[in-house]
Amino acid sequence: MVYNRNDYLSTSPWLKSQFLGGAPLNKEDIDFLTEIGAKKTYTKGAVLLDMGNRGDNMFFLHHGTVRYTLLSPEGVEKPVIYVTPGGFVGEEAFFHKQPTSYNAIAMEFVEATIINYRRYWDVVSRPGIAHIILKSMSIKARILATQIEDLAFRSTVEKVARLLYCLLAEGATDIKAKTENIGVTHNELASLACAHRVSVSNAISELKKEGLISIDKNGSITAEDIKKLRVRGFGV
Repeated sequence: MVYNRNDYLSTSPWLKSQFLGGAPLNKEDIDFLTEIGAKKTYTKGAVLLDMGNRGDNMFFLHHGTVRYTLLSPEGVEKPVIYVTPGGFVGEEAFFHKQPTSYNAIAMEFVEATIINYRRYWDVVSRPGIAHIILKSMSIKARILATQIEDLAFRSTVEKVARLLYCLLAEGATDIKAKTENIGVTHNELASLACAHRVSVSNAISELKKEGLISIDKNGSITAEDIKKLRVRGFGV
């Protein structure tokens, strides 16, 4: 079976509007959401949704990134999805009305339109908006299924290779993918991979030893062979 790059990138925890049907919402639909909702800004660290929320509101992101985080009874956080501009936050609970199992937290300054459940029928009456929401929930299901696959079948090196591929491959050439500092710490990679930070550092060293990546003195990572990094992470 032949896969294209987006087939792999759509498993990334970084959910981007390019995976939501080929194009983001058009201006008319965004204006409609703004008309039926209320725009609000959030500072870094602010909670848009907390665990147990039953979908009174969902959010359309205009600016900034929101992280979905699971929280164990001991207070250990596990990031699972990062929603970027053009995406929705909380649309799953908006429709299923069951308590959420995650916190949705602003990673930076965020601007969003809040849509209250009272406007449910207004939302679903717009085919373009309904399509993007369905696509968003489907892609989130794909992301979570991939993370279950990581836990069940992939080694730490394979999990880290997959995550680095998803970070580095967008817009890359077929061979080398150069990047500035990827902006994701070893701690965050460890949380995403459900591994200890030391294990992730060892995995990065292993990938470097295998010649798949290089790291400069500023910490920037380059995929020396993007295809081989993909194969190391996904097995294909």
